[in-house]
Amino acid sequence: MFWAENYNDVERDRYSVFTEWAGTINPNWELESGLRLSRVSSDAGEVGSNMAMMAGGLQTLRDRFNNSDRSQDDNLIDLMALFTYKINNDLDIELGLARKERAPSYQERYLWMPMESTSGLADGNNYVGNINLDKETAYQAELGFDWHTPKAAFSPRVFYHHINDYIQGVTSTDMTVNMVSGMNPMAATPLQFSNVDAKLYGIDAGWFVAINNDWQLDGTVSYVRGERRDTSDNLYRIAPLSARTMLSYVQTTWRVGIEAETVAAQNKVSSENNEQKTSGYAVYNLSGNYQANDAITLSAGVNNLLDRKYENHLGGYNRISADPIDRLPGLGRSAYVGVNVNW
Repeated sequence: MFWAENYNDVERDRYSVFTEWAGTINPNWELESGLRLSRVSSDAGEVGSNMAMMAGGLQTLRDRFNNSDRSQDDNLIDLMALFTYKINNDLDIELGLARKERAPSYQERYLWMPMESTSGLADGNNYVGNINLDKETAYQAELGFDWHTPKAAFSPRVFYHHINDYIQGVTSTDMTVNMVSGMNPMAATPLQFSNVDAKLYGIDAGWFVAINNDWQLDGTVSYVRGERRDTSDNLYRIAPLSARTMLSYVQTTWRVGIEAETVAAQNKVSSENNEQKTSGYAVYNLSGNYQANDAITLSAGVNNLLDRKYENHLGGYNRISADPIDRLPGLGRSAYVGVNVNW
């Protein structure tokens, strides 16, 4: 009986050219570099709803969208340079610099009425798009070193991203949007995709230790902090501190290992987006492989071996649960087998 025409005849075309160069500058310095030029063109047809005549605010949003210039073009420039300085055979220092740009998605531009249609956010909030969004521009810097020997290795990186016009849902100040969203008495104040200023910084590290000829330990650590630069709020949907550690028994043709995946609690959440905090957890995975010959490798494993109940901070929400809505649980225990064939 009720219908809304959304994302009608939406088109989004991306055209790119790029070039890369990697080589030795002198005996101690190496350089990897790249340039990408892109043009993103998007457009949308007119929309409608048979509820527009019953709700004046919805009719205003429909007419505003249909009378707007829905054809938008974004010209993107991506640049990167990674400098590597070789101190000796075991130690390298790396400095990375980059400029990256992103055009708005079609949901961020063309969601014309407040809805939960948000490309997988599934967080229970009503969102509305913004045709006039600017592209995101991020300036990135990374510094790290790579220490590697036959018995051990350690590769930490620290990074900082300075982002202009970061796209995120912020509390709507549009009275018409708020009125339409308020037709559902259970709905919170809607969020409108807008450009804000942001920063991301953190550390990534990988490591490896050979305990003896048969046993080895390896793992990764990752931490990122996301903050708004224009307000005191945190960025939305930022993963917490996490680490993976694997103990492996390695032979010539087969390997078996047990991995611990540990994730810290995430308390630095976005208040504007009504983001829920999550608790820390640890899950254990068992895996192995056997190389039958040069062409065939068999693999098997069990993930979440102890069937731990947990919530992934970047997971979705159960939007039909009680208020406040609950996050969807993480994956339970699962098993797999695989065959890889090379020829």
